[in-house]
Amino acid sequence: MLGRMYNFFSNNAEGESKQQSNNMMDMCRNMMSIFFNSESNKSTSTEVDPEIEVCFNEWLKMVEDEVLLYVNETKSIDSLDIALKLKIPVNCTKYIIKKLISERRIDL
Repeated sequence: MLGRMYNFFSNNAEGESKQQSNNMMDMCRNMMSIFFNSESNKSTSTEVDPEIEVCFNEWLKMVEDEVLLYVNETKSIDSLDIALKLKIPVNCTKYIIKKLISERRIDL
């Protein structure tokens, strides 16, 4: 499954190590970046393999928990600070913060 996920979303150069190419967090970050940077993400989202979607949703839940932990510790919802801390793109952080606020998991 990780191999298919890697092949589907990878933009890595040929010379990279196998350890790096099998790093699930990197693949999920890449997947999230592709999702948020794609103008046609709604049309491509139905084409994603269900196994990849499950992996992505599990990863997203983990990142949401990390964002909540950071917000509770720092009392800050600065998307740039969170992005730097979690090493994810700022636009992804903004999406997660909005999602958590809409779910009332973050109080302003």
